[in-house]
Formats: sequence, structure tokens, C-alpha cells
Amino acid sequence: MVDENESEVILVAFGHREEIYKLMLFSFEEERKE
Repeated sequence: MVDENESEVILVAFGHREEIYKLMLFSFEEERKE
């Protein structure tokens, strides 16, 4: 069961998905360097 607040957070996250995607990609690249 999904909490309504959780859904809202997900929607907000999708609103910034480009920024989040770049951040995730950056973190992923950083991790792979080690």
C-alpha cells in the first residue's frame, strides 16, 4: 500500500527527474572510478 505522502514525494521527484538523474549519474560515475 502506497502512502499518499509517498506518492507526493515521488511526483515531486519526477518533477526534478532531470536534476536527480544527473546527480545519480554523477554518483554512479564517481563510484565506478574507485
